[in-house]
Amino acid sequence: MIPVFSWWQSLKYTVGLKLYDRMAGRLSLGRSQYISRRETLERLPTLSTQHLKGGVLYHDGQFDDSRLAVNLAQTICEKGGAALNYVRVTALCKDAQGRITGIRAVDTIGGMPIRVDARAVINATGVFTDDILQMDSPGARKSVVASQGVHLVLDASFLPGHCALMIPCTSEGRVLFVVPWHNKVVAGTTDTP
Repeated sequence: MIPVFSWWQSLKYTVGLKLYDRMAGRLSLGRSQYISRRETLERLPTLSTQHLKGGVLYHDGQFDDSRLAVNLAQTICEKGGAALNYVRVTALCKDAQGRITGIRAVDTIGGMPIRVDARAVINATGVFTDDILQMDSPGARKSVVASQGVHLVLDASFLPGHCALMIPCTSEGRVLFVVPWHNKVVAGTTDTP
C-alpha cells in the first residue's frame, strides 16, 4: 500500500502502478487500485491520519533468499553439478582457446586447495562477482556495486495486518518500506553505496 496525502500523489501513483500492471501482463499478481481513506486505514490502522486522502494498493511478491539459495544448491546437485560452499576461487582454468574449463579454489575452513573441472562455470558469487570477472577479463568494467543498509525488525503490532507499507519518496529522497515478515515487521530504507 502506498498512502497518498494529496490529489497529485493519488494521480501519480495510481497511473504509475497501472503502467506497472500493464508491463506485468499475464504475470501480474493482481491489479493495482486506488482505495478510499477509510479502507486505507482499515488495512493500515497505525498510519497517520493527518492529510491522508487514501491509498494505492498494488501487488508484489516476496521470497526468502536463504531458502532460495538452499533450493538452488539442491537443484544443482540433483542435476549432476557441484555446489561449493565456504570456498574461495583463486583462479579460472582455461583451455587453449581461452574458454573457462574450471576453477582453482581453496577451502576456507580447512585450507585445502581444490581444482574443479567443468563444462560450465556459473559466477553466482553475489558482491564478489566482479572479483571473478577480473580473473576472466582483467580491466573489465564493474557490474555490481556493493551497498549497505539498515533494516529494523519490529514487533508485528507496529503494522498489524498483512499489508505492507511503502513510501516512494521520503523528505530525504529515500524509499521507505515496512513489510510483514515471519510474524514480525521489517522496516528499511534504500541502501547506500
